[in-house]
Amino acid sequence: MGTLQYPPNKQKGPGALVRTLPVGLAFSDAQKAFDTGCETAAITHGHADAILSSGLFAALISQIIAGQPLSWALTASLNLLKTKPDHAVLLDTLEKAVSLSASANPVPDTIETHFKDKTAANTLAAGLFAALCHPKDLNRGLLLSVNHAGNIDETGAVTGAILGALYGIKAVPDQFLDNLELRDVILEIARDLYDQFYKQNG
Repeated sequence: MGTLQYPPNKQKGPGALVRTLPVGLAFSDAQKAFDTGCETAAITHGHADAILSSGLFAALISQIIAGQPLSWALTASLNLLKTKPDHAVLLDTLEKAVSLSASANPVPDTIETHFKDKTAANTLAAGLFAALCHPKDLNRGLLLSVNHAGNIDETGAVTGAILGALYGIKAVPDQFLDNLELRDVILEIARDLYDQFYKQNG
């Protein structure tokens, strides 16, 4: 099992990133969420991009759950990122996603062109891009995040987490929920996580 002090490898894939969402739900303090997200990622992924992507994702979700707008939460999370060593590649990738969301047509080709490599940094950026392009429409954001030839499952998970944290289950279209396996169990675990951890770990 790896640690931040003793990385297990140089893996920078998105596997650690997508399992970091619960960390954002568990900590209302963004700094704690960031640091714990990094520690969680380092168990299996040793590259700085994977570790820092996971930390930033956790911090972003933490602040959104606390009621902050997406733009504010993202700026604060990027400021936390800038305090960490080896942050340059991830910061550049995320800033590109922000810039493209404001200027490019929100089409899947943008993700394929700019974020096609299956790394944590690109997956986070692609998911963020889709959320920023459709910040008030979970359905359209999700469709943008998965209708490309890249890393669609993890990208969709990132976009869904961001927009879901912003708007809650009421924003999720019925067609996504009607046949969701173990829906009641997932909802119960989510409520328990929020009640038992988030409220106590500010």
